[in-house]
Amino acid sequence: MYVLIDDKIEIINDIREKDKLKKSVSKQVLNKYPLGGKREEYIYTRYGKSHVYFYYPLNSKGIYPVFVNLHGGGFVKNHSDMDELFCRKIVNNVGCVVADIDYKTAPEYVFPYALYECYDDIKWIHQNSSKFNIYSDKIAVGGHSAGANISAGITLLANELKEFTLCCQVLDYPVLDLYTDPLAKKGEAKALSAEKEKFYTDMYIKSCDKKNPFASPVFYPEYKLKGMPLSVILTAEFDNFGAETKKYASMLVKNGNEVMMKCFLGSSHGFTIDCREDFKGAQEMIFKALKLSFYD
Repeated sequence: MYVLIDDKIEIINDIREKDKLKKSVSKQVLNKYPLGGKREEYIYTRYGKSHVYFYYPLNSKGIYPVFVNLHGGGFVKNHSDMDELFCRKIVNNVGCVVADIDYKTAPEYVFPYALYECYDDIKWIHQNSSKFNIYSDKIAVGGHSAGANISAGITLLANELKEFTLCCQVLDYPVLDLYTDPLAKKGEAKALSAEKEKFYTDMYIKSCDKKNPFASPVFYPEYKLKGMPLSVILTAEFDNFGAETKKYASMLVKNGNEVMMKCFLGSSHGFTIDCREDFKGAQEMIFKALKLSFYD
């Protein structure tokens, strides 16, 4: 499963280093959203150890629901300070535990590595819920961009395999079609160009796998889309993924599933996690949806 691409790895490492600097957050900012505790775990999956951060509310007592966060970054970038900031906001505004998965990235690890690594993490969390003071039947998963793609795949797998139950999936400006050439998509992209999307996609997945429905959920058999959890789907006006996102949302609705969807006008890809444009509205929508799925 380990694939090293010598002529591209230097470019990827440069991208990662620049992204790390861009998304650094001071302790002062992080501490605006205090925690009752933070712990790190290395969970054993079918592909080896997986690094997961757990964030707890202040005055942690009792048992909590859990939101599993999957970071974005075109499948190639690493977990960042901005991801921790977002998770802290979830903890403070929803009152749940957050499990933040620092999954393995491409091109060193290609599809389906991250999908099954994260699936196994959630299965392990479900089986060991008492260890983390969380409800085994109140687990939500979500992510941004590439993380949303993986979240969608996990939700489909969970619905098929019945090894654990999810109460909500949060898909934030998700890429849901890795098969169609990004240059052929008709969205008006600002923050993420079609050329960059194509580069990231080619780093993550082999051509023969691009139509796999767990990588491209728009190709999932519609008749099997029954009994899915609440789906919270956010799109941006200036993004290349709008059409595929609307298509998948329609597929879910047609098969009797509850979907909360909104397109944020004037916003572009990455706005929610990067705290620009209408990020406050997007984050508030996520907070409200998680409260609904956890507590109502």
